[in-house]
Amino acid sequence: MGKQLANRARAVRFRSGELTVEVDSSAHYQELKNFTGDQYRRKANKLLGSERVQRVIFKLRG
Repeated sequence: MGKQLANRARAVRFRSGELTVEVDSSAHYQELKNFTGDQYRRKANKLLGSERVQRVIFKLRG
């Protein structure tokens, strides 16, 4: 995710191909959900060497 964004978001769960990420602020939530979320799914799968992450769900930490 990059160091700056990693300080504001963290993976909290992975089950059945679905990765849940909690995000600190609504601004970062919107950025991830609308613009860059799928990039992180593809990048994670590339690092894992397979298509294990099928979907990323972003939640506002609360």
